[in-house]
Amino acid sequence: MAEISETSGLRNLPYFVYGTLRPGNGNFKRYLEGKSFHHRAAKLHGFVMVSLGGFPMAIETRNKKDVSVGDLVSIRPKEFAATTKGLDALEGYPSFYDKLIVSAEAEEIMSDNVVKLRDEEAYVYASPEVHAEKYLKTYSKVIGGDWNKRS
Repeated sequence: MAEISETSGLRNLPYFVYGTLRPGNGNFKRYLEGKSFHHRAAKLHGFVMVSLGGFPMAIETRNKKDVSVGDLVSIRPKEFAATTKGLDALEGYPSFYDKLIVSAEAEEIMSDNVVKLRDEEAYVYASPEVHAEKYLKTYSKVIGGDWNKRS
C-alpha cells in the first residue's frame, strides 16, 4: 500500500469508506452528500476493522483472508480539494489516521443486472502501521468486517 504525504499532489481517486462516511451514515451526510457520485459496494482485502466505540478503524494485516466491507465514493472534481481537506480534518490525518492508496474490489452492476467485480485504486484512512499491533490487541474486531452490520 502506498502512503500519502501531506505535500504530495492528490489524484481524484475514489475514497474507500467503511464507517460513518458510508452512504446513509451521519458523516456521509455532513461531508460527502451532494459532493459525491457513483457510490458502489466494495471490499478491501488484507485489512481488519476494529471498533473504537462510535467509529471504526481499518488496520492493514496483509492477510487476504481479512476483509473490510465498505463503499467506493467518487467525489465531484470541482469539490475534490475542499472535500479532501474536510475529510482529512475529520479523520485526524496525518496524526491519527494514515491515508493510503489501496486496491479495493468494487462491484459494478452491468446492464443485464450481472454484478462484475473489479479492482480499483482508492484512498483509505487506516491505522498508522506503527500502532497497528497495539490497536489489534486493544480494540474488538468488527465481526464480518462490516460496520453497518455490527451488533
